[in-house]
Amino acid sequence: MKKGILGLLLCFLVVVSGCSSTTSSSENDLPKEIRLGYQASPNGELLAKARSSLEKKYPDTQINWIKFESGRDINNAIAGGSIDFGLVGTPPGAIGVANKLPYKVYYLHDIIGESEALVVKKDAGIKSLHDLKGKKNRHYF
Repeated sequence: MKKGILGLLLCFLVVVSGCSSTTSSSENDLPKEIRLGYQASPNGELLAKARSSLEKKYPDTQINWIKFESGRDINNAIAGGSIDFGLVGTPPGAIGVANKLPYKVYYLHDIIGESEALVVKKDAGIKSLHDLKGKKNRHYF
């Protein structure tokens, strides 16, 4: 597998998603509430939560931190509109994008190198990211 494909796919390691109707594009028109889905994994998001950084930065916005056990649960919450942002890993991020969830990446927790990769059969004819178009993913591991 080429390193370019691997690098691009690893960029999905942590996808933070958003774009609900409660977010705003102007600092003068901040939302009244932001609902953040998080998981208990060591990252800057938990540090910001522990320090109440968002609450201090946006005192007029109610920040609601909602704990989830998995990226799949965060995908479901994004799809159902019950959260505005959430931390997910590679498989749920890829599934969310494939299912047209309104994902936008604003933070990558880590590039985990060879701990995660896309594996294809030698005879599959997949040599680049373009070759994946229209293909179905069979297994996550």
